[in-house]
Amino acid sequence: MSARPDHPLASSASWELEEDLRHIGRMAAAHRTASQPTAAGAEGPAASATTESTATLRIDPPVATREAAEDATNDALDDAAELPAWSAAAATWLGLTALSCGGLLAGWSLWAGRPELMPVALPGAVAGLVGLALGQLAARR
Repeated sequence: MSARPDHPLASSASWELEEDLRHIGRMAAAHRTASQPTAAGAEGPAASATTESTATLRIDPPVATREAAEDATNDALDDAAELPAWSAAAATWLGLTALSCGGLLAGWSLWAGRPELMPVALPGAVAGLVGLALGQLAARR
């Protein structure tokens, strides 16, 4: 099977296909060699519990290495370092929301002459101001 010469990807497509076929051929040859009995009569490690008529290609699972464990640890530490940025944004957003609600309630209480709203408005506005300040301080770190 050859690619058309006038096709713009003819050379790269056929090169990749040929390389893939060569690789599969090398794998099959290595499997055939490993599954043949040795001089002592034992079979190679890749032919575990197979006969020539039912030979299958065995792919072992990846083995954990020290480098992989260190990479996973470093990724976890990087994720933990991102938490303050996320929490700073959440504190800023919640603080701004509480400050807005508290300020609106305080204004409504003063404008409409409803003093029963002040016990809710002032603590809400102060809590919002504190949350907004903490969020901004955390964002600057």
